[in-house]
Amino acid sequence: MHRSVEGLTQKSVTRTTFIPQELFWPLLIGLSYLYSAVASLSLYRQEQDTPLFWFSNAIALFILLSRPLANWPTLLLTTALASLGAQLFALGDSASALIPLPAHLSEILVGALLLKRYCRPAPCVTQVEQFLRALLCGSLIPAAIGAGLFALMPATQGGVVPASPWLYWFAGHAIGSAAILPLGVLLLARGSNPLRALLKQPYTLLAITAVWALAGQASLQLDNAFIYISATLMLVAISGQFAGTAVTVLGCTLLLGRLISTGTLPHSSATGVDLLISFYPALVLTLLPPILLSCVLEQLNLASSRLTCDVTESRELAEKMAYMAHHDALTDLPNRMLFADRLAHACAAGQRRNHRFAVVFMDLDHFKRVNDSLGHGSGDKLLCEVARRLTSTLRASDTVCRLGGDEFVLLLEDVDSGEQAIRIVRKIVDSLSAPGRLDDLELVITASFGIALYPQDGQDADSLMKHADAAMYRSKRDGRNCIHLFSREDDDTALARLQLENDIRHGIQNREFVLHYQPIVDAESRRIVSVEALVRWYRPGQGFISPDHFIPVAEESGLILPLGEQLLEQACEQLLRWRGSELERVTIAVNASALQLKNLAFVHTVEQTLARYDLDGRQLELEITESTLMADPETILQTLQRLKMLRLSIAIDDFGTGYSSLGYLKRFPVDTVKIDRTFVRDMESDGNDRELIRAILAMSQSLGLGVIAEGVETEGQARILTEMGCPLLQGYLFAKPSDPESLLAFATSSRNDGDLNRPI
Repeated sequence: MHRSVEGLTQKSVTRTTFIPQELFWPLLIGLSYLYSAVASLSLYRQEQDTPLFWFSNAIALFILLSRPLANWPTLLLTTALASLGAQLFALGDSASALIPLPAHLSEILVGALLLKRYCRPAPCVTQVEQFLRALLCGSLIPAAIGAGLFALMPATQGGVVPASPWLYWFAGHAIGSAAILPLGVLLLARGSNPLRALLKQPYTLLAITAVWALAGQASLQLDNAFIYISATLMLVAISGQFAGTAVTVLGCTLLLGRLISTGTLPHSSATGVDLLISFYPALVLTLLPPILLSCVLEQLNLASSRLTCDVTESRELAEKMAYMAHHDALTDLPNRMLFADRLAHACAAGQRRNHRFAVVFMDLDHFKRVNDSLGHGSGDKLLCEVARRLTSTLRASDTVCRLGGDEFVLLLEDVDSGEQAIRIVRKIVDSLSAPGRLDDLELVITASFGIALYPQDGQDADSLMKHADAAMYRSKRDGRNCIHLFSREDDDTALARLQLENDIRHGIQNREFVLHYQPIVDAESRRIVSVEALVRWYRPGQGFISPDHFIPVAEESGLILPLGEQLLEQACEQLLRWRGSELERVTIAVNASALQLKNLAFVHTVEQTLARYDLDGRQLELEITESTLMADPETILQTLQRLKMLRLSIAIDDFGTGYSSLGYLKRFPVDTVKIDRTFVRDMESDGNDRELIRAILAMSQSLGLGVIAEGVETEGQARILTEMGCPLLQGYLFAKPSDPESLLAFATSSRNDGDLNRPI
């Protein structure tokens, strides 16, 4: 609270640049003390009285409190000089001027220390008990100590010794400091703002004027004049509260003091004990109750303000929580809850007024790559930019909602046809495709859209949302960056996909997925070196289902994780069963998806499985595609490095069809590349295919990588590949994928018969 007065004065100091900061406060306390002391002499002192400074000590006390403790010695020294000057002005004798100086300084210092130690300014304005404590510490105790020192001193030459020196000093200084005290604690607590606010309260100013007028008429010896003054002060306390009361009390004290000095105030001629009994108690009973009333009113006003503030804050908090409950925290777009409400209203309006509209699902293409490569912070920035472009493109009547992740849904009002909806969506496509920068990289945003129209594609919110979602998935299946209107075919496809996902889940639980194995042979000897594990789904009543039918759904749904773990278990178990047979030393190659390699638990799963079946990691090979490496290069690199520590080998499947790069072959711990069957298929007639294969072989040899040619179906292909130096071959020429028992029988019979070209 001290800082408010300090800040106020500092502001004036910076304006008065010609007075240095270190001189301003000493000058202020010195001049204030000197001026108030001289004014006290003219107000209160009759000719035969010893001079008293009713207000000066209290003014110096509160100036001390507004400054740091380190500045007090300088300020007290300045106060002492000002006190000497005032005494010289009153007495004209330097020796006599020194006599009351210790009493003045002790009163100031004791009052300042007591207030600083035991009273805080703010509660003194609003709490009666705190104000009374401040009155005791800042007025009564310092005045009593100063009066005691004054009573011990010899008489001054310029005045008459009072009949009761202690009472004479105490009464005057206690009343003067008590009059200054309310204004002092108010300035320390709240600065000058309450005083400026008084100027804007005409009724309070009128009440203050009335009190001063009554105090000035006390010389007319009105009956019970103090009662009238006190009653009018109560009105000031009610209207102007503490600030108005503080100003009025000080003004009344000044006026009554003037009447004392002129001898016109009733009882002002009393002395000694008579003065203590007749005049000062009446003055205290006149001025103190309005001050205490203003404290109570300030406390009530503060409680009311807090209650109002609490109610306002509660209302604002409720509004904020309601807003947050209906809006996305990242993009500030409506969320699923608010969109569902608006869509329900649109459906109701459509039924009543034949109102037409469209629901559009939008999914950003390859957004996951942004998160994986640039980080989630950059992904969030991209989502905010997409939200900004969507809201700036669409009409005010339309609604844009973020469902979560990179999925958005739009409610387009007043759309009568699919062609109109497509035109609006194309504007969105143009807006999104405008190049933009993200973390110093230029990005072009593309998205897949699905549109459902009311009422032909659905007459309720759930149907429209489901059908727009199905149309959007059709766009993604068609290659992304597409716009697709819902059709019943999409609905059937979506239902079929959902059913397939459920069937896959049940198939995993029922262990319907099995591994078939296709041998990989040495090109020269045609002996089996390793086998590739290929998943097959045996559905009761339907037979075996092709992996091309269920693997994409398993990867999209995340079911590839439990499925992959189950297949890894089967492969390791099969290696254990083949011990002591013709296939004892073969390596099994198991396909791994990007989801598995990005899963932090995958390496631990592999390690535990190998340990459970007591297998050497060299008997297991993981096959991954080039696109898998691109999914999250940093994470997958770490996973592959940890797998290599388990002594597993890594093969790149379908090499040459994806992101073929020498950089990746150098960076990732790859052991083998598998030439894709598309190059092998036409190599007998296509010279380009032969040259590509020859280049892959040369590159692999220079990098120290093994090579397997897939899809070998004819002797001509096998002969050419062998002549080129391809070490390992795989294809229907040697064996089709078969169950473990058939493969073992084939390997055993082939070895016994010496015919390694006989297919299974």
